[in-house]
Amino acid sequence: MFENQIGAIIRLNRIQQNMSIRALAETVGIEYSQLSKIERGLEFSNKLTIESIFDALDLNYQVTIDYIPICAHKVKRLYHDMLYRKQKKIITDQLNEINSEAHTNGISTPVLLINLMHAVLYTETEFPYESLLSILKKVEDSMSSFQKQLFYQYSGFYHYLKRDIEQALNYLEIAETLYTNDSSSAMIAYQKGIIYSYRGETFEAYEHLNKAKYIFEQHHNYIRSIICSVSLANVFLLVERFDKAMEMYQELLNIYDGLLMDIEDVSMICSSMLLGALMVNDFNQFFKIEKKFDKEVIDHLNHNINYIFYRIIALYQTKQYKECLLYIERFEAFNLNLPRNHLIEYYKLKINAASQKRLYGTLKLNLKTLDKRHDYNFVKLVLKLIIKEYEASKDYETLYQYAMKLSQLKW
Repeated sequence: MFENQIGAIIRLNRIQQNMSIRALAETVGIEYSQLSKIERGLEFSNKLTIESIFDALDLNYQVTIDYIPICAHKVKRLYHDMLYRKQKKIITDQLNEINSEAHTNGISTPVLLINLMHAVLYTETEFPYESLLSILKKVEDSMSSFQKQLFYQYSGFYHYLKRDIEQALNYLEIAETLYTNDSSSAMIAYQKGIIYSYRGETFEAYEHLNKAKYIFEQHHNYIRSIICSVSLANVFLLVERFDKAMEMYQELLNIYDGLLMDIEDVSMICSSMLLGALMVNDFNQFFKIEKKFDKEVIDHLNHNINYIFYRIIALYQTKQYKECLLYIERFEAFNLNLPRNHLIEYYKLKINAASQKRLYGTLKLNLKTLDKRHDYNFVKLVLKLIIKEYEASKDYETLYQYAMKLSQLKW
């Protein structure tokens, strides 16, 4: 019954322990080819041989066999709770328990997949994605259809997070062909919607996000439905329907109390509202919206680099230069290599009255980086700043070139 899983468990734990297949075969006293077949689920061999392999890996065969269904149940529950966006502490406690038990009972494919899903959904920047994906690829042949779907789905969204857009869409399309249930289909549609939105393909983004929202609502997954609504409001920002976007954000804030949303989800809505004020160039409105947020939200946002970035823009545009420089210091303290660093550098140079040449150079470098990443909201912002600089210098020929570029953006 567990032949495929046993083979995958042997392979995963062998790799985890940096042991070659030949070294393990020699330790156990069997042929390399036999162990290779066992790992691939093509041969179960006799129980004594399997027990010897487990002993060589510091695992107890019977304990591992008994734990397989228990682990499957716990992983399934955690998958459900992450899908329904339960409170983060509940999720973290469950994941820590699974990982702790896997340390004793053996690492398995479900354990690694649930760690991948968690890292992607909660955007863990220090997570060893490449290493984990490489290990999972080696046991793909033993995965069930559902496991393969999760593997390709969250591999795809990881590639989106590192801005490898084409690979992200390729993997998500493979995941779609491995359809297993409506909830998985909704998550894939949501993830594709986010990617299309990022690329400025607003019609495709709207179509996929609406599909995801509908399926989530059918399954009473209202928090995920709200997250889709936030993303839909962001699409309205892209097409400059600011009133509609702000109306949607406000509606979402009005209902979040009744849904016991995590502070991260509430902060996401609040952060998007602030972004909306920036995109409509209503910088005073930014601070009016901010005053409506309670202390817990503000405390949480103050640890969020996007919020600090948004606040720098609003402070600069309202000529609050002293506080703006303080927030620039906080931004720089994150010490991250981000495309928006050049824009922060521009504001610092501008406040400190740097030369026109340095200002042009910094903005053009920022535009090039953002263009490459298809970060359209901020491409638009940087283009407006460049146009303003060329207006001041009365270089109308260059100004016209950038004005044309602004008018030709996808939305």
